[in-house]
Amino acid sequence: MDSFTVNPLSSLRANSIFIRVYLHMLLAMLAVIVLAVGATSFINHVRVEQYREELTSGTFYLLSRGWQNSVKTVGTLG
Repeated sequence: MDSFTVNPLSSLRANSIFIRVYLHMLLAMLAVIVLAVGATSFINHVRVEQYREELTSGTFYLLSRGWQNSVKTVGTLG
C-alpha cells in the first residue's frame, strides 16, 4: 500500500520547470525592487542637495554684496 501512495512534493522537485520559472520571476522582481529603491534614494539625495544649495544661495548672495559694499566704503574712506 505504501508503494502506491503519491508524495505531493514529488511533483515539485528541484529540476521542475514550474519551480525554475517562478524562482526566476521572483528573483527578477526582487532585483527590480532593489534597483527602484536605490534609484529613488539617489534621486532624493540629489534633490535634497539642490534644495539646500537654493536655500543658502540667497544668504551667500546677500553676504557677498554686503562684503563688497563694506570694501568699497572702506576703500573710499582710506
